Amino acid sequence: MKLARALNWKYAIGELLIVVVGILIAVQIDQWNSALERAEVADAYLGRLAEDLQADTEILYSNSDLARRWSENTDLLLFWLSGPGDPPPPDSLAEAINRSRGGLLRPLQIATYRDLLSGGNLSLFEDLELRDAIVSYYEVVPAQVTTVITSADTRTAPLYPLMGRHIDERVLYGKEE
Repeated sequence: MKLARALNWKYAIGELLIVVVGILIAVQIDQWNSALERAEVADAYLGRLAEDLQADTEILYSNSDLARRWSENTDLLLFWLSGPGDPPPPDSLAEAINRSRGGLLRPLQIATYRDLLSGGNLSLFEDLELRDAIVSYYEVVPAQVTTVITSADTRTAPLYPLMGRHIDERVLYGKEE
């Protein structure tokens, strides 16, 4: 009992409050730093996604142009190969054949999105509309582009056996006899 009276309770409570306030301030500073780091990482991902979308735009325009040319030349080949009468001049046919199968459609950029998913960093985007837009784009559009690439190959494949009727290796492969 004597010891309890000998303690300066005001001083002890003051020291305890100083320690508690110090801990609360340290926790707040740590949370603030964590929030800043998360915001920096989210901004970096947004920058990468913006670059990927810019590249995707260029890829889609390029793929669209190439697919349009393929389609035009494939239609021309179908007309020539399925129609009665004489085949077109060998040079025109060779050019149409080469244009109907030349060039490669390119897939879209998905590395940043895969990185976001694998690292569990999609939650960095607190704006739910932004997060939903990112997920919607990357879960649908690249798959559709891959389907178009596959179907383009599938569309022209039946033409090649038909071509043997009208052309020889010299026209197809540019071989001179």
